[in-house]
Amino acid sequence: MSDSEESNSPFLIKDCQLHFEVQDTGSGIAEDELKLLFQPFQQTQAGLNSLEGTGLGLAICQKYAQIMGGEITARSQLNQGSIFSFSIKAALASQVQRLDPQLTESRGKVIDLVPGQPSYRILVVEDHPVNRLLLTKFLDIPGFELRQAENGQEAIALWQSWQPHLIFMDMQMPVMNGYDATRQIRGQEQQDLNPQEPESAKPARLTKIVALTASAFEEQRQEILGAGCDDLISKPFKREEILEKIADYLGIEYLYDES
Repeated sequence: MSDSEESNSPFLIKDCQLHFEVQDTGSGIAEDELKLLFQPFQQTQAGLNSLEGTGLGLAICQKYAQIMGGEITARSQLNQGSIFSFSIKAALASQVQRLDPQLTESRGKVIDLVPGQPSYRILVVEDHPVNRLLLTKFLDIPGFELRQAENGQEAIALWQSWQPHLIFMDMQMPVMNGYDATRQIRGQEQQDLNPQEPESAKPARLTKIVALTASAFEEQRQEILGAGCDDLISKPFKREEILEKIADYLGIEYLYDES
């Protein structure tokens, strides 16, 4: 960039170093196990005791940090906790572009549905209890009836008996995954349609299904939509995003706390 171009630019870039530290108060890691932390498919005793994970998370994080010119380090004491830290190079802008306040103004927190709307049945299908709890807390709004399922088989049974308006469907679950559960629901819907009705009179899909996935790859997106889902949300999800999807597919209007 030339001197004249740099003087006219609204963003003057300067090099800087960003340092991050994450500390917990967990069970800690033994000193002889620290060298295993960033090796693929290796878990410490604390990780094995939790019965979760595959030993890939920290190895992948380390690769990302190295790609950005950094390195993750860890220090820990048994029964006291651990500290993970890393530094990366970054570019610092000396001037921040201000957005139109009308575009960024929030309408506040959703607290209810606009009066006069019916109640809506929403099914949360997620095998991980923390994710189920988070979603149900997001949806704890008057006007929503909520039920939960831990796998695809439970989801199909609840869909048949309860007929939810919308399903949030995790795609990776034990017993039956979200792909197979969605395909079975869509297949049953097609069987229930009256074959004598003209195609224009048949509802395309009776229950809206929004996939919950940790993948953002395009081929995964196409597979999810091909299984019969109407849309997908990538984890970690936000409350605003969840409520927006419900409004889009069910035509709901919300009341906001604007204080």
